[in-house]
Amino acid sequence: MAPVPQRSRATVAARQAHTRGVLLFPAFMTPLVYLEGREAEPWLELLIATERDLTREMVNDQLKISMGLRSEKPVSVAPLFAGAAGNIIVESAGEVDDDGEDIISTHSKFSGILHPSYGEALRAKNVKKVFRVKIRASALPTECPVNEINYSFRERKWTEYARREGRSDRFTRMARVGSELSDQMIREMTTRRFGADNSSNPNSLPGRGRYAFPMHGNTVDIHRIDPEQPIQSYHPVFVLTGDDATAYLNFGHVSDIHINTRWQLLGKSNARVIEYGAGQYEDESPEIGGLLAENNRSFHAVLGRVAGGDADVVIVGGDIIDHIRNAYDPDVVLEANNTPREIWDAMNLEGSAYTQATYPVGIDLLAFYSFIFDAMTRHSKPVFGITGNHDCYVDAFGISPRLNAEVMASRTNEGIPADLNLTFYEALLAFGPSAGLLRSPSSSFDADWFDWFHQVLTPFNDWWFKFPQQSLVGLGWGTSEDLIDPFGGQSGGHLPRSDDAISDPQLALLQQAVNGRAERRVTLTSHFTFLSYIEGEPMNPGGARSARGTFRLNADSWGTEDYSRFEMGTFETNRATLMNMLAGRQIQCVLTGHSHRRGMHLLGTRAGNEIPADLYDTDPNNPHNMCQIPAALPNGEPVIIVSDSGGPYPRYNRNNEFLGWGSDRPGGTLVKFSQNSGRLTDVRTLTATSRRKARGAVVMDYVDVSAEGAFNNNRMQTQRVPADVNSGAVTSAAPVWYIDANLTTQVHTTWGMYIEKMIFAGRHAGRWIHVEATYNQPRNAFEVPAAQTDDFRLWLRNVLQPTRYVSIKMGSRDAFISGRYDWGSFWNFEVLAQPIFEHHRNALGQTIRYVSYRILRPQREIEITGRNISWRESPNFDWRMANDPKYAR
Repeated sequence: MAPVPQRSRATVAARQAHTRGVLLFPAFMTPLVYLEGREAEPWLELLIATERDLTREMVNDQLKISMGLRSEKPVSVAPLFAGAAGNIIVESAGEVDDDGEDIISTHSKFSGILHPSYGEALRAKNVKKVFRVKIRASALPTECPVNEINYSFRERKWTEYARREGRSDRFTRMARVGSELSDQMIREMTTRRFGADNSSNPNSLPGRGRYAFPMHGNTVDIHRIDPEQPIQSYHPVFVLTGDDATAYLNFGHVSDIHINTRWQLLGKSNARVIEYGAGQYEDESPEIGGLLAENNRSFHAVLGRVAGGDADVVIVGGDIIDHIRNAYDPDVVLEANNTPREIWDAMNLEGSAYTQATYPVGIDLLAFYSFIFDAMTRHSKPVFGITGNHDCYVDAFGISPRLNAEVMASRTNEGIPADLNLTFYEALLAFGPSAGLLRSPSSSFDADWFDWFHQVLTPFNDWWFKFPQQSLVGLGWGTSEDLIDPFGGQSGGHLPRSDDAISDPQLALLQQAVNGRAERRVTLTSHFTFLSYIEGEPMNPGGARSARGTFRLNADSWGTEDYSRFEMGTFETNRATLMNMLAGRQIQCVLTGHSHRRGMHLLGTRAGNEIPADLYDTDPNNPHNMCQIPAALPNGEPVIIVSDSGGPYPRYNRNNEFLGWGSDRPGGTLVKFSQNSGRLTDVRTLTATSRRKARGAVVMDYVDVSAEGAFNNNRMQTQRVPADVNSGAVTSAAPVWYIDANLTTQVHTTWGMYIEKMIFAGRHAGRWIHVEATYNQPRNAFEVPAAQTDDFRLWLRNVLQPTRYVSIKMGSRDAFISGRYDWGSFWNFEVLAQPIFEHHRNALGQTIRYVSYRILRPQREIEITGRNISWRESPNFDWRMANDPKYAR
């Protein structure tokens, strides 16, 4: 193998060979970071679990370190050193526990709490002894030795689907298999979770969940696996030298990724809200698949910005996936042009259609692993990770799930269409009739599924890594979540809270780091939040630089579950201790996610049991931001940060626009530190600039459907000039019909919204009616061209077919709203036209009959958990299936 030159950033991999043992630390997402020239001592520190006592001679002979993260696991036949004495230190670190309570530590660099599932797996192998090991850093290779041999082996594996004679055929090839005991443990876990490796299920995932997907452009290729990249254990050591070995490392944070590969399938849909026909008005009603902004591609863009920029260390903050089970149909995966009906069938969640064959487990876990491995090796950056609540959600749910909670039917996870940059109607139509279903009405949270995360990514539920002058502490989600709270300001289906975090063992680990803050400043990361304002709370109210909330700190208050609108998605245990740590400024920085809404919180001066907290935006393009924290700011730390969601489009509320339903591009966070003082100086949002802006049509649809409505009384109104009242035909050369859009004062005046174009579309007698109205300023209404009066009359009276639509193209006079959102696409929705008859006497005493129409959105039933309820945003699935071949079986 050709020599690998020494670089300022080098990645090497350690592995434990031969001895029946497992290298616990470093692990794939709890790596070892070594800063050459800045470490107190030139040693590498490890944690190794073994079946029998470990000696330094065994380590010298059997521990192998190779250049790069290579799946073949190359090893050198030579020992690490000519002699172990003076170069290797081995000490007992206790025994493996399976209750998730014991802290195990290396000599000085790392401490962690094993996840119970990993402890159980080790004890089942009789691997119970833990040793802390130090080896001299001179063992780090600078090039690949000539006499390396591979420690992996090859077997024939099924790797991909391919199209042949109108069907999906499976192909096999030689694939790599890891030999470490930890690799065997991973394969046993995947067999238990995903099924046997030789499964004959024709719809199952390629590789049966045992291999990474190859990258294809800016996403993963889910119809094949990479036979050279098995899902196996890695133990990376990142060596930073020269200018990269800075005194204080910058952190990049990306959270709430929600990998969801079925959106790749949904993105193939050629469904259109208005099915004009190929080539007709495609700019007004495009294929929905082309509008969809899928999470996977967004995450790839965000991860590229975070890992490819100024961050020295990348932190993944939980919710790596949406749910464990997900749709997978190889025919849809392979087909370039799928009908809407084929997509509906692939997405189907109803009854017996939802099986292990149609919704297998694990596809998104594999996709996440593939993204991280690609980024880690491409950018040579260490990546640390912790769990979120979604990472053990088992069952899938519709794109707009609904729940009949006995008292009132409600949308749950109502932001999913906006997450994908779609309107409700677009999302439901593309997904199909099961779009409103919840397979698990309460919660499908199953903490047992965390075993995949901890077998593959890191064995540690909680961890503390010590850089030369910084401590990084990560705390996992916990074993349960709180979804319903009858008390306080978060009653009903609030953003889930972790109800057993922060546990006593987690607190003990964090307390150790805090006790050493004089030597190393502490950054804490978790998925659950500490401070996070509900979406309806503006970030810059009245144009101010920040918003302010107030928090109570006494223990009795925290015990009442009186959670406020400033603490969405927080934790429930040991709150008083943690909040007092923050109030006492014992932690420098907190990095969280969960709420899908960015913000930086700075604490004010404590007054008794209350402390104020100011919320700032960290968008460099916002004139009201605070990306740079002034050195003179007296209360500049702790800095409590919530990152945007890194896959879905996050929520954004600058100053009450769109009632909390504004959106932004997905993003992550860059946190920079002063190299002189170690003070936190910069917090910047890094958005996925390659993704399109949030669509204005989507936020207007959310205002109309989920909030207060875009139109007064939820309707538009037609006006008809008297000259044509009794006429059965068009006799006037002037416009006859006018439409009052009837926008609310809030929409029209407060937000400065206006309608640029208004189009009426509908199908009648086999042809499409397309009427474009133009604005008449004196009447303050849109007029129908006289030449299209007959078509508009047909549109109004077309009662036999439910195919009436309005297309609206909007804009805003507000500079921020106009620039932040994409107003190029039309807002398309289905409407009814209800006649209103009035009788008036004219000057001659004649009775004149006037007719006008209310134009409003219909209500339809949508399949939900419990009894069906009418919803204004629901498409007419039955009509489409009966009348349009694209939607028929």
